[in-house]
Amino acid sequence: MDGHCDASETGKRLRHRANPTKLRNHNERAVLSMLRDRGPTASAEIAKALNVSAQTASVIVRAIEDQGVITKFPPIKGRVGKP
Repeated sequence: MDGHCDASETGKRLRHRANPTKLRNHNERAVLSMLRDRGPTASAEIAKALNVSAQTASVIVRAIEDQGVITKFPPIKGRVGKP
């Protein structure tokens, strides 16, 4: 191979880019799986574990909470972050 790529290779790469809806659905499933496995977890811990921004984790957690799938617990004294 000479280091160049033809149009068919470029097209394949373009089709594999994530679209926002699929990415959000993937992240929501990842958050739910993590909460199922670990139990109550702070949004900051979710963000770090899933390698997403704190804002992304917070928005996803809030959306799942608004759907009634999860319930936010009151903060635990002596711990940093929201549970």
